[in-house]
Order: sequence, then structure tokens, then C-alpha cells
Amino acid sequence: MPARQQYANVRCHIDSMKKVLIIILAFCASRLTGQTTEANLKFSVLFGSCFQNDQVGLKINSVEFVAASQISSDSINSITRLSAYQDNSAVWVTENDKKTKYSALTLERRLQLDIMLNGAWKKFNIDLRKGKIILINNCLRKKGVTTERSLTISQRHRTIQIY
Repeated sequence: MPARQQYANVRCHIDSMKKVLIIILAFCASRLTGQTTEANLKFSVLFGSCFQNDQVGLKINSVEFVAASQISSDSINSITRLSAYQDNSAVWVTENDKKTKYSALTLERRLQLDIMLNGAWKKFNIDLRKGKIILINNCLRKKGVTTERSLTISQRHRTIQIY
């Protein structure tokens, strides 16, 4: 197998491991805070890998929760210190170590996420039936002959539990 293909396979495996680690960390964080359980979680938005001193904003269903926050992914666990989730009572936004409570949103099966990255807003329509845990990454992607960072969304149905 050529070295280039081996590198691509290893890189893909590492990216998959990072996603699993982020989901595990999100689950552990929700358990430690005691604010929510998987049963009453309506959605969770996590800013994950490949953010490097980026300015981000977040609107959910046209309601602004984060106007502008500077984030970077941790080099060890590949997660930022910015997340939002809704349980039965409220929307909770954690920015660095500050947790803020907002009124709960009226939810259907879809969310509209507006994400600002370094001044440019991008819209994502999320079908919660595909998973209520939403992971946002800003990693390198091949675009034609060039490689550039771009926002991607992945969804998971449930967190991973470790016993």
C-alpha cells in the first residue's frame, strides 16, 4: 500500500476517534453538571475539531445565543469550550466556564442553525430525527485541487456510555 494511502487511512481513523472522544466528553460533562439526562435532552450543539482562534456566533431557530465568541479546539481532546443544549426547562449555553440559561425554544423536528465563522454566516437545516447531538467541525477538506477549512455538521442519536 502506498505511503500516501496509508497516511489517508490513518488520518481518517484519527478523525473518527476524535468524534467518538467528543461525544464521550459531552456525555460526561452533562452527567457532571447534573443539568440534563439523555431522556430529557432535546438537542445539543457542540463546537468540536479544527477551530483555531476563530470568531463564531450561534443562532438557533433565529434566536441569537452567541453573538461573537473566540474559540480554539483543544489540542488534546479536540473540543472547544462552547456548546449549547436544550432540556425540558431551558436552553443552556456554556462559553468557556460560564453557563447561561435562556428560555426554552418551541421545537418541531427541525432546527435551523445559523453559524457565524469569522464574520460570514452560514445556515444549516437540521432534522432532529437524524440525531439530537449536533457536532460542528471546521476541518480541512479537499476542494478541487486546494484544501481549505470548512464547517461541517454531523449528528448522533445518542451519547456513548462508559460503565
